[in-house]
Amino acid sequence: MVEIHEETTRLVKRSLAASRDVRTDLLELLVQRGFEEGEFTLSSGETSRYYVDGKQIELTGNGLLWYGKVLWDMIRGENFNAISGLATGSIALTAM
Repeated sequence: MVEIHEETTRLVKRSLAASRDVRTDLLELLVQRGFEEGEFTLSSGETSRYYVDGKQIELTGNGLLWYGKVLWDMIRGENFNAISGLATGSIALTAM
């Protein structure tokens, strides 16, 4: 478990290397198009006061570009053979 935490911490720090402007633009787009406050029931059955819909960002031209740049900065230089995720949730990102 400690190894996973250290890896996550390292990747988060690396993401901070992404252009401040790109991260700022992506965050602003997220707030404008993908963030809602209210009462939401999550798929787990728990409730949340916040809902973030990443699809509203990654399915826009700039959003996908900025998302890709931030993710690239996070994984650049990593040694891996494949990247996977939920097919319904990552099609746009894997198509980049």
